[in-house]
Amino acid sequence: PERLPLTNLSGCSFVLKASHGSGYNIFVRDFRTPAQSISGQPDSDGLHRLMGRLRGFNKRYNGDFEWAYTNKSLHSFLAEEFLPIAYHLDFKWYCYTGKCQMIQVNSPKGRDDNFYTDFYTPTWERLNVTLAPHPPN
Repeated sequence: PERLPLTNLSGCSFVLKASHGSGYNIFVRDFRTPAQSISGQPDSDGLHRLMGRLRGFNKRYNGDFEWAYTNKSLHSFLAEEFLPIAYHLDFKWYCYTGKCQMIQVNSPKGRDDNFYTDFYTPTWERLNVTLAPHPPN
């Protein structure tokens, strides 16, 4: 697999995100140089080894809904700027043909794992939509 050009990320904080599932994110804060080991974080070679292991990992996907994740040759990573956001908010941008069409914001409800989900237009107008289970066939 091709190596990410981590030298371009020197001095940055970023997240390496896997394309083949959730929970395969690698958070890197203040990456100095590819050869320098940051305390508690892998260096450039260590990051590539970790990405190689995650690239080969494949969850058991539901063939009807997650078929696109099953081809290991398509597993890849992208680097995104790390945005330090308070309150554990989770943002998801839904992009089609290179343009954001909708934004999903998940915010915690309390001490448990439940969260509120809100949807917005790209100009942050709240949409009157909600999540619902898929209707039976």
